[in-house]
Amino acid sequence: MRLAIFLLALALSAPASAADDAVLQQEVFGHALDKDAGYACFTRAYDKTHLASHPKQNVTSIMLLLKGVTDPELRYNAGVDFRFRKSGKHFQATGDCPSVTLNEPASAPNALHCAIDCDGGSINVDLKDADTVLVKLPTGIAVSGTGTDDPPSGDRFGSDDKVFKLTRAPVVTCLPLGLEDDDKAAMKKAK
Repeated sequence: MRLAIFLLALALSAPASAADDAVLQQEVFGHALDKDAGYACFTRAYDKTHLASHPKQNVTSIMLLLKGVTDPELRYNAGVDFRFRKSGKHFQATGDCPSVTLNEPASAPNALHCAIDCDGGSINVDLKDADTVLVKLPTGIAVSGTGTDDPPSGDRFGSDDKVFKLTRAPVVTCLPLGLEDDDKAAMKKAK
């Protein structure tokens, strides 16, 4: 049922176009996308004081990589990396962001709505300002460990793991989320 609702919402959402979301591209990547891909990295690590005051939050750090490409058509992708209280390992998820919300006037932030691969749930990325995003996990997502013995699971999230405020970081910080060698090489050159 959840998949059917998602597919219906996807079908009803208007496809993003370079002309329609140049503002979003400027906010996320610092420039309108052209033939080269755009990358943006956002991170947050929670200190002991924050975690002590939020005992139902299992996420200790989060990293978000957003990628935009125009070849052959405009599309956005997201990769997220989490670390949890009871594990020193990294857990990741990736997905496409087929839906973009552009708010005019800017009474609410522009946003990307991303579907995690393999029916792993969804995330929303609200752009608060040039250096801050809110990553929202309404129901958690399926994440996989970076090792071969770590199956996908969404049960690592606590009841207080719903909204994360991340700040912009140098693109190379998100290098572990680069899936292809071409991405990693371009990320190393990005500002």
